Amino acid sequence: MRQLLGLPPRRRYLAGAGLLLAVYGATAVTLAVTRDFGYRGPLSLREPARTESLPGAIDPNKALDACFPDRSRDMRYKVVGGIVDGAPYYACYQQYADDGSVQAAIVVDADGVKVSNVSLLKLGGAWPWIGAVKSGGDLAAGAVGMAAMLTLFGLYYGRARPGPPVGGSPWWRSQPALWLLLVGVPLLGWLAVLLMPDVSRARKGRLTFQLAIVWSGLLLFIVFVLVAEHPDPWGVAVLGLELAAFAYGLAAGRRWLRPAGFGTPEDLPAPAPAGAAGVAPSWGPPQPVAAPGWGAPPPSPAPANPEPVAQRDRGAGPPPKVQRPGDLPSFADVGGMEPLKRELKDTLGLVLAFAGEAESYRITWNGLLLHGRPGVGKTFFGVILAALSLAVLPWLGRRKLLVASALPSGALRGDGILTIAAAALAAITLAALLVNSTLGWWWADPAAALVIGAALATEGARVAVRHRFG
Repeated sequence: MRQLLGLPPRRRYLAGAGLLLAVYGATAVTLAVTRDFGYRGPLSLREPARTESLPGAIDPNKALDACFPDRSRDMRYKVVGGIVDGAPYYACYQQYADDGSVQAAIVVDADGVKVSNVSLLKLGGAWPWIGAVKSGGDLAAGAVGMAAMLTLFGLYYGRARPGPPVGGSPWWRSQPALWLLLVGVPLLGWLAVLLMPDVSRARKGRLTFQLAIVWSGLLLFIVFVLVAEHPDPWGVAVLGLELAAFAYGLAAGRRWLRPAGFGTPEDLPAPAPAGAAGVAPSWGPPQPVAAPGWGAPPPSPAPANPEPVAQRDRGAGPPPKVQRPGDLPSFADVGGMEPLKRELKDTLGLVLAFAGEAESYRITWNGLLLHGRPGVGKTFFGVILAALSLAVLPWLGRRKLLVASALPSGALRGDGILTIAAAALAAITLAALLVNSTLGWWWADPAAALVIGAALATEGARVAVRHRFG
């Protein structure tokens, strides 16, 4: 580690990226050698379709209704079944009609209740069509994705990135408006931004890199949802290393690769490199620097009795050493704020710890306003609250959906979907807090909330149409 930190910044970043890729390669080889599942078993797609009921189980057609209640005419469906670990199970496969590739696979027990036991899915032979990471091709795709992410962060932080123009822009060329166009209409919006004549080429490049980073984070979130539904060593290991690569590229790229003038407004010159005369301070907005030499105005003489200033120049002397909020692992490491900690534990803590009782007695919590000057720990408390919600809500939402499919109950299914949506909002809030603290993207949270809102509106319209027209 000491040798790594002694390298030049660019080589240091490349060495860390290479180390991550080497760890991923060793992990992938280990997973492939110790694979504990195969393509054979009574629930495998390669088994013949089941037409008769299994002993003590529901009819195959009812099993298909439990797996896919809303079937499409453009798909074809296959039900296989057999005895696994002494109990009857059915596996339902939804396949594309043209090539027969599997679009979705679900396993249910004798009563039509969805099965999520990873060991049973592997033993029955259905895992290769259900797992998030289940083949050598998936492991190779993960390696390519990790290399692409590390390269993306290296290119983004290694080039001069202009900030917004001095004096602002018209509302239709502002950062939130451009991002609403990029996220709302993914491909056409990006092409429209590229064709805008009044947006500089450097700013278009910056937006393109940022869009790629956002989509990389979205893909990781999708993989997280898939792995969380059926966690296994393959998925957990690959997802953990991919998240580590994303965090490394975000933090190490920002710390080691940013050139002088990174984020400088477009109408101002970049600050001079370290060691040159008139270096702008590393904090706050950079100021234009006059080059010394012939024609330069002489420096103004200092007043004999200077007036005291309200704030000392932070560029003079060594910068203060600040501990990042992410280095504080729990509430116990936060000095003071005992009333705030007690309030959080007595409100949100109880609701999360006893979610079933809180829902039964309709106990709700309106929220808690965190206020204070910058640096008092508001972001840290927000990260902890979002992390607590993200640890509980996905599990609770999945359980509600399982019970809803067993009853069946449309109301409980809707409640489960809302719980999953709340978990997604918690994940987005957590990611937005981290991105805002590292990249300064204050608009990341509302932009992601718009995407979640559109997805909820689509799901609500689909449920309403199905309830109205059957």
